[in-house]
Amino acid sequence: MKTPLQITFRDMAHSDALESHIRDKAEKLEQFFADIISCRVVVEQPAKHNQQGKPFNVRIDLGVP
Repeated sequence: MKTPLQITFRDMAHSDALESHIRDKAEKLEQFFADIISCRVVVEQPAKHNQQGKPFNVRIDLGVP
């Protein structure tokens, strides 16, 4: 990537394990397309949910030529 990977956590605590997993997956994307310009990932936890566990919303903004 020409610009560094940007990872943002919203409405949740920072997780080193999750950040490491995201970085591994971003590196794997570069194996398929080496000309990726930028990659921004936003991970957020919905404020109110009625389910067990912790669901996440993940948005990926991938810049390609």
